[in-house]
Amino acid sequence: MKWVSYTRSISSRIGEENPSNTIAEQNERIAQYLKKRGCSISEKYSDRKRTAEAAEGFDRLVQDGMVRKFDAVVVDSIFRCGRTLPFAIEALQRTFYPLGIQFAVVEDDFCSADKTAEEVAEYFNGKTIDKIRSEFITNRQNHFEEGTLTHRQAKYGYALSEDRRNLVLNPESAQVVKLIFQMYLEDMKIPEIARALEAQGVPSPQIQMAKKKRSRTKIKWPDSTIRSILKNPLYIGKCTLTLAKAKRELEVPAIVSKTEFQKAQKKLESTRLPSRKKARKKPNLLFKKIYDKESGKGLLCRTSEDESQQIYSFDKGYRCFSGKAPFIESEKIFREILSALGKEKMQAARIDRVLDLNPEKVKQCMDAGLLQYRKRANEIVEHLMAKDDERTAVYRKYEQGLISLEQVEEYEHQYQVAVQKQETAFKKVMLAVNDIEKAFSHGNPWLMKFRAISIPETLERAHLKEWLDHVWIVDFEQVEVILQESEWKRFFPEEWLNNGEEDCNGKKE
Repeated sequence: MKWVSYTRSISSRIGEENPSNTIAEQNERIAQYLKKRGCSISEKYSDRKRTAEAAEGFDRLVQDGMVRKFDAVVVDSIFRCGRTLPFAIEALQRTFYPLGIQFAVVEDDFCSADKTAEEVAEYFNGKTIDKIRSEFITNRQNHFEEGTLTHRQAKYGYALSEDRRNLVLNPESAQVVKLIFQMYLEDMKIPEIARALEAQGVPSPQIQMAKKKRSRTKIKWPDSTIRSILKNPLYIGKCTLTLAKAKRELEVPAIVSKTEFQKAQKKLESTRLPSRKKARKKPNLLFKKIYDKESGKGLLCRTSEDESQQIYSFDKGYRCFSGKAPFIESEKIFREILSALGKEKMQAARIDRVLDLNPEKVKQCMDAGLLQYRKRANEIVEHLMAKDDERTAVYRKYEQGLISLEQVEEYEHQYQVAVQKQETAFKKVMLAVNDIEKAFSHGNPWLMKFRAISIPETLERAHLKEWLDHVWIVDFEQVEVILQESEWKRFFPEEWLNNGEEDCNGKKE
């Protein structure tokens, strides 16, 4: 495998230092990394200019990769591969990888040659998320240190000052805050205050503070919002902004007096929230896991008053216990789940045995499944090569003066669209191939989950969370149990699951 490297003086990662000897340091780390893999560099590409716009070396790397002058490329950091992260993703993931050119990132000890297409996609998604998170945190830190406020730090009753360094009163919402304290101290209960504000059409803080006010119709005031306003010392001028462990005190104009605020606190303390209902002894273990198959709607769990009977039904009341609404006993459901788990464990043991004792049969079945995808992959590669030849011909015509620059640009747009379409198709093929190869191995997710499970006599919530996907109820009589990762069984012949003795053509041995 012919390896090349790419290095860069300027990192696209915010806050990262760029020492004068960074190129030499990158080359050294790259050489050590490839040495461990038993490889070496055949050519080096680099952008040594200490400017964020430098791209000559990177552009040459991409051009040479398109004509397959190398088999793999290694970089020290994904943030020193092209001007920004999107350039790195476009080159490594969307251009090189579909063409069969592998890549490695020393900093992350990541090499695409050792990974599946899904893992490669996850790597770049993770890097994108990390970069966004890092930039967001850095921006917040900068704003905090500079003393400027963001829109997220604007509080109900206030607005940002013009220089965004202070909070100033918002006449409209500040009056609402004052009104809430006044009504509460006049012995109105919190739910009554909420209804009064709604009746007057006063928008709740959730609506008024929203950046995009798409609708002013949803003005409902939750009791918890009013309670939070009454308990917030912000409204007597005390504002503390916190970022990580750093704190910053901010002076803001008070909306209510300290006396009014203290009276409200004493009243809140004397008014207890209603106690929660006592937890049932028989919890709903199938919460959001049990559905009626015909309608797709979730079923409700109902427990009798003496907790001797638990059933699942559509009934929102308790008519089911008097026979006025259809239901199914929970005991029947759990018997079926236990039975399904036992069957799953036996099937996993059978597949494990086939994988261990019949490697030729396994390979035969896997190759049969891969055949259509291999054929499709070859078609896509041939199509891409034909498009490259066509593109080269178009540029030669331009160099010879046979076509205009506008015609070249129009063709280039069509070429990029066509290549993108083929690359998407190739990624789907590779994902399917990876799934098949994983299915016919001991790394099959279904096998790993069920081959050695210990089935308890009584199921608990932790068991269902680990093994159960969902349950279908048919006419409140039949129970269909769908276990997790069961889709990975579709690759195996039925007889493998039941007897472990059938070839790929369905012939029993």
